[in-house]
Amino acid sequence: MSGVTVSPSSPIVGVDYSFSRPDPATLYSLGYRFAIRYLSGISGKDLSVPEKQSLLAAGLAICVVFETDGRTGPLRGAPGGVADATAAVAQARSLGIPPGTCLYFAVDFDALGAQLALVRAYGQAATPVCHAAGYRSGLYGGYATAEDVTGAVDLLMQTIAWSGGQWDPAAVLRQVQEGVVIGGAQVDIDHAVAADYGQFPQEGEDMLGIFVATIKAGPLAGQNAEYLCDLMTWHRIQSPQELEDLTERTYPWLHAGAVPPTWDNGVPVADILAFGRPQTAQDASEQELLFP
Repeated sequence: MSGVTVSPSSPIVGVDYSFSRPDPATLYSLGYRFAIRYLSGISGKDLSVPEKQSLLAAGLAICVVFETDGRTGPLRGAPGGVADATAAVAQARSLGIPPGTCLYFAVDFDALGAQLALVRAYGQAATPVCHAAGYRSGLYGGYATAEDVTGAVDLLMQTIAWSGGQWDPAAVLRQVQEGVVIGGAQVDIDHAVAADYGQFPQEGEDMLGIFVATIKAGPLAGQNAEYLCDLMTWHRIQSPQELEDLTERTYPWLHAGAVPPTWDNGVPVADILAFGRPQTAQDASEQELLFP
């Protein structure tokens, strides 16, 4: 997406879903570029580590929304914001969601009148909890919610429901269509109207830290994580799936979890992998001649 202008007239298109599971590769092939997933503690609804791996491997960015019932927490005001943000941070950390990601909190009803003051207090209380953990805060809701809570949280996501065709210009995510079926899975369609909509990874972001967390929780977990990090840098790996394919094809001993061997000259593989990060194709070619 580098160099592409993102705006309401030229959005990045993605999906959100709860209990259904669309195929990530199919989503990408159809032009979708992100998936919005849930944190809630509700079995079957939430993002999992394997799903996170699959989405990233397919080239999709991920956003997360905390929602139990989307009503009880917000209507508790500040105490609800602290409680929900504490739960969201714990779950985000357990999934390896990187700092800087926005944790959105759902206000899944048409908040009006006195309810808006409670919703605003909810967002204001959730924000410092998120910030203390290195995350950003966000709220999801209708037009009145988005208009009223601007400034209480870092980012806004607005739904077409309860909006009467109006869009708050501060909302970086817009849920524009509900109940679309893709490959047998029901999803909603979303538009990101800014390059930064609270997703991970950010465009141009170094993927290393994200992949480290993914690797440690995935099929390549274990004693060889440090070598995998070197491999990612050496081979310019762009996704966890590319890393797994590379190790299975080129470094089968590593894929199998074996102790790293040495080359014929006795130099440990770890030292070779740490030798000179190639900066150009020519660099890489020369290093492959040194270590075929």
